[in-house]
Amino acid sequence: MLFGAHMSIAGGFDKAVDRAVQVGCDAVQIFTKSSNQWRARPIAPDEVERFRVRLREAGIRSVVAHDSYLINLASPDDQLWEKSIAAFREELERCELLGIPYLVTHPGSCGEAGEEAGVRRVAEALNRLHHALRGYQVKTLLELTAGQSTRLR
Repeated sequence: MLFGAHMSIAGGFDKAVDRAVQVGCDAVQIFTKSSNQWRARPIAPDEVERFRVRLREAGIRSVVAHDSYLINLASPDDQLWEKSIAAFREELERCELLGIPYLVTHPGSCGEAGEEAGVRRVAEALNRLHHALRGYQVKTLLELTAGQSTRLR
């Protein structure tokens, strides 16, 4: 069994590892950027190296990232859907760079389009991204919700 928690990356990705170790975690989840913004600053090569080294030193056995809460791969609105796909691609690229094997996303809200249409949108978005990023090691994990309102469950 692994014990983990979501940790802040304030001060650097390596600081999230330090915080996890301080509370006895052998697994950690992070955001690779602000969870409430579309844009992200580039990750410097030295940040990547410090994070990877610190993970090895600390013996963290599992690392997961969570994407931005703004991303909505189920959106029936074409503009928001395309923006979400672009943002999710950036999240996948950041995970690949950092060596994070898993990226968690919520499927999103399908609005009045209905659940079936929302599921199709999510599948189409993920298929497109995984085809475009063939060879990437990072895997997408879908975190389901209670299905409130028009959110996919």
